[in-house]
Amino acid sequence: SQSFNVLKPADVDTPQGDLEAQYDLAMRIHDQLDLTVKTINRMRDLRAQLDGLAKRTKERDGAAEVSSEATSLKERVLELEKQLEVPDLRSGWADRINNGIRLFEKLASLMNDVELGDYRPTDAAQEHFTDLKSRIDKVIADFDALVAGELAAFNAKAAEAKLPATIA
Repeated sequence: SQSFNVLKPADVDTPQGDLEAQYDLAMRIHDQLDLTVKTINRMRDLRAQLDGLAKRTKERDGAAEVSSEATSLKERVLELEKQLEVPDLRSGWADRINNGIRLFEKLASLMNDVELGDYRPTDAAQEHFTDLKSRIDKVIADFDALVAGELAAFNAKAAEAKLPATIA
């Protein structure tokens, strides 16, 4: 391995501090996008597990209540996911147009604006990121609370009915 320095092109007259501010905001956006995608994936996995459990236990003796609760819990997870992304978004369909742009797409499009040129991010871009991050963090916190509370209680009921646990 060998160390090296990355130098800006000679024709770029932007101060180094401005470029570093741009990079810092881009990396914060990237980290938030990564966290958001991981949470959406957890939500979708949990919804699939709950849906499967609800379908398998619907007609089972002593498990109808668990089936009903699984469906209800799946719907609450879906409502949280809808705040972040259009569920089951299909490529080539007009889902984004028909359902509106959600927090994930807004954050992803902000990355394009921040990386548009060689300049310090605008105050508006910084403020928009802060707003989006706080809104996304709230949805993630609500999901984590659902997992810690309602899902844990659901798994206790499922265990009483001798059903497997659902994990998020």
